[in-house]
Amino acid sequence: MSKTYFKHPNYLRIENRPVLVIYLTRSMPSLAKVINLMREEALKTGNSLYIIGDEAFGKAPTSRASLNYLDGIANYDVYGSLYPRGYYAGQSAVDAYFTQQRKWRALANAAGKGYIPGITPGYNDLGVRNVGHAPLSRQLDANSDFGSLFRSMVKQALPIVDERAKRIMLEEYYSSLVPILV
Repeated sequence: MSKTYFKHPNYLRIENRPVLVIYLTRSMPSLAKVINLMREEALKTGNSLYIIGDEAFGKAPTSRASLNYLDGIANYDVYGSLYPRGYYAGQSAVDAYFTQQRKWRALANAAGKGYIPGITPGYNDLGVRNVGHAPLSRQLDANSDFGSLFRSMVKQALPIVDERAKRIMLEEYYSSLVPILV
């Protein structure tokens, strides 16, 4: 990656460092070892990485040891964090999600780390799996306009974008992340 991608002028950088987002860092038992190895290998090619870990999932704890190894945190699985119990997320689920995300931001910032809010326009991965993941509508509820889920999420994410993380939001869209510079 260092030789092929990091030097490209369009590669995302924070603090002039190439950004690497790592999925499920919250579940890695050997996170410190993996992160240290990545940083060492990148330095061999002249790259100091800005590593964002997938940590901001579910309820925010009062502390998180993994923050010692990361430069920033985000939530890759917005769908899973909304805990959809049907086709619509509903405003109360969005509000509860952002209550926790504000706590995650405070935790990251207290540790001197960046925070990247995650948003979704809706979600449907039935094309790649058909068990356990019901589609999540792009509407907040049955009476809302198409796109209302996304608008509600953007509205709540904008106040918590973080200067430390270059004011980035990540959009979860069918199992891929799209960085949005705000």
